Amino acid sequence: MQILVEAVEKAPKKRWKDRYFQELSVDTSTARRQFKKRFGMTFVEYACARRMGLAVKQIRAGDPVIEAQLSSGYESGSVFRDTFSRIMECLRRSSGMIKFLRHHGSIRCLVQYYLLQMNRLFIF
Repeated sequence: MQILVEAVEKAPKKRWKDRYFQELSVDTSTARRQFKKRFGMTFVEYACARRMGLAVKQIRAGDPVIEAQLSSGYESGSVFRDTFSRIMECLRRSSGMIKFLRHHGSIRCLVQYYLLQMNRLFIF
């Protein structure tokens, strides 16, 4: 698993395909099971959350959302928003928060709201 974590750190924007696992001599099924067991998510989910964590870190530093989106490898704004919302919904559920964002879906407001609510989101 360490080799996969290091691979994500070296290339966080990479979209993981089976051939990348083969290049690292890692079985995809084993990686999926081991990550699920250790981190509660698959490797691909981990890689996605790490990419999003880097984007959140940029936003926290004051960068525009669009800049964070593009520099973390999300070409589509809708995919970025959907991924961000899905990860935040998981955090909301796991932390027991009841409130939902009420700011008409503004991604900037969504980011600011959840930045206040969370302590950690794969930001190293």
